[in-house]
Amino acid sequence: SGNYKSRKVNLNDWNEPDKAKEWRENFSKKANEYLAKNNIQKRIDPRTFEEQGREELPQIHLGTSSYQMEKKVYRQKEEIITEKS
Repeated sequence: SGNYKSRKVNLNDWNEPDKAKEWRENFSKKANEYLAKNNIQKRIDPRTFEEQGREELPQIHLGTSSYQMEKKVYRQKEEIITEKS
């Protein structure tokens, strides 16, 4: 008949709201084990900045190409300033 029907079937719980928190906790636990093994004093805290009581905003990760573009723009600005001086 040409009427294609589909439905969403969840095969895992990756879209559950608490899943990201669980992943952050598991990652920080394992990372902190390796930091301790290598005598590195810093530790990773899985809590959000808000949960930690920090008022700073989280940073947005720049990919490699975005970082390179920003770096190029800064160099060009420095060259222009240097040429004018």
